[in-house]
Amino acid sequence: MNKHNQSNDMLLIIAIAILSFIFFNVAITSTLFLIGIKITLFNIIFATIASFLLSYYFGQRLGFSCKKSLVTIAIAVIIIIINFAIHTQIPDFTWDGNWYHKAAVGMMKDGWNPTRQTAREFYNSSEISIRPENHNSTHIPRQLHLVKNVYETYYPKAPWMFAANVYKLTKKIESGHAINSLSSIMLFCLICSFLLRTHKKIFAILISLLFAISPILIPQTFTFYNDGLQGTFVLAMMTSLALIAFSKDQRYSIIKYSLFFMIASFLINIKFTGLVFTGFYALTFFTYMLITYKKTKQPVMPFFITGVITVFFAIGIVGFSPYIKNVFDVGHPFYPVAGRNKIDIMTQNSPTEFMQDPTPIPFLKSLFSKTENFSSSSSPNKRTTLKIPFSVSPDELESLRGVDVRVAGNGVIFSGLFLVALVIIVISLRAIKKSHITVFRCTILIAISTLLLILIIKETWWARYIPFLYAIVPASLILISYTNFKLSSAITYALFILAMVNTSLFIIYNLPSTLQEASLSNCKSDLLPHNQNIVYFNLGLDVFYGGIYNITDCHSSKKLKLIQVEKQPTGSKAAHVVKGFIGAFY
Repeated sequence: MNKHNQSNDMLLIIAIAILSFIFFNVAITSTLFLIGIKITLFNIIFATIASFLLSYYFGQRLGFSCKKSLVTIAIAVIIIIINFAIHTQIPDFTWDGNWYHKAAVGMMKDGWNPTRQTAREFYNSSEISIRPENHNSTHIPRQLHLVKNVYETYYPKAPWMFAANVYKLTKKIESGHAINSLSSIMLFCLICSFLLRTHKKIFAILISLLFAISPILIPQTFTFYNDGLQGTFVLAMMTSLALIAFSKDQRYSIIKYSLFFMIASFLINIKFTGLVFTGFYALTFFTYMLITYKKTKQPVMPFFITGVITVFFAIGIVGFSPYIKNVFDVGHPFYPVAGRNKIDIMTQNSPTEFMQDPTPIPFLKSLFSKTENFSSSSSPNKRTTLKIPFSVSPDELESLRGVDVRVAGNGVIFSGLFLVALVIIVISLRAIKKSHITVFRCTILIAISTLLLILIIKETWWARYIPFLYAIVPASLILISYTNFKLSSAITYALFILAMVNTSLFIIYNLPSTLQEASLSNCKSDLLPHNQNIVYFNLGLDVFYGGIYNITDCHSSKKLKLIQVEKQPTGSKAAHVVKGFIGAFY
């Protein structure tokens, strides 16, 4: 094997090592849940060993020496450790993060088994249950838990399982959102490893970078929001499907099916839409393979068997809670977003006009409007403002401060990038229809599936609900690279720079708050006297308990008694202050 191919395969093994580490943590945890065993340190230990063995085996299949395999795996381990260390220092102060994501992660770490009991049942019965009490004539606390624990109980749980295992190891809940940056690195290595086989190194690196750092993932990197994470795994799944449908390299015969199995099993259990995305793209590629089998001779049965196993494992084991358990408990696998007594989360989160427009009008309006973050609950009479693509206004830039920008959430110049990319794709497809038939067909399959999703799912107007749409830009640059256009290089670099500017604006407008949050994360244990084990706390809103795990992590050597109050007790001093609406601890 030449050095160039070995470098490519090293990136692939690094991607597999990171992916399998994530996968095995979830697979082992969900399997043990089914037989009644809660999370322990052994989960992440066994997951690490399994990931090591799988990565080593695949390295050997690709012709690596023992030393080369161990060095490659060591690089992946170092990447994982560095990411844990960084994420531990940056707290998640977001709405959803402190409403239910952290609560789910914390309860799993402390013994909650979602296949055996609801989050509410565990919360009410466990030692960590935080119960309102009177103390020294403070006000009687408000009524709690009115809508608490619904999402923890009924939503998909794969990212929470991974985060809970990491939390068990590090004893810091914030280390759990390291999965965001790890998945981004995994995607970069995966795509780059294959682009390097057909393109120059600089091109492969730049394009892979565009795929890996999305305008959805960047603002959510240091939070427990999972939209960017989902987008990353959808793109990884597309890569595995392309390998299955078009690659005939026998060295990847097992690897490509293993990639799909691990990626799809996790993706289906990130969010309910993960099942929809997986089904759409997998069925599209499978149908193509069936239709073209006589011409391509690409084996269909291995993919069919892999798909059946994946569905069984992803839904029956990893996704037993929610997909199976929800049916028995509340009558619908997708509760609380569907079924009897479903919870409507979209009406108050959508601009008023979008609730009245038919699909796909909201998608088109959002795509070509000014970047803004408003809804019917915050601005009931406000309407979207259409703009000229590539134009930017100062108030748009301010809207980038947030993790879930609603209107034009892919960035202030994405509408222009989208149009240019669309033109490039159409022209390039015509040019390569005969010369690069594999690339042509793969693009058509992905385009058909994506278009159907946009036409069927009304909520795709919100960028976080179709978090891989931004990939149209790097995809267009891959296509134009196969043409003989004289200006293809100039177009590639120009579009790359514009796309990086679009994404970098999210970094610029969110980095200051991220650094400030990191400065607030230091445990102020010296402010809590050694003989004091009572911590008073109040919450900006009754359901935001995420910060409770931060304070208990801060003082993990003590068995704290947490008492909720509405104001700071006389004579007490602040032991830990949590930003904004989340609340404060005294």
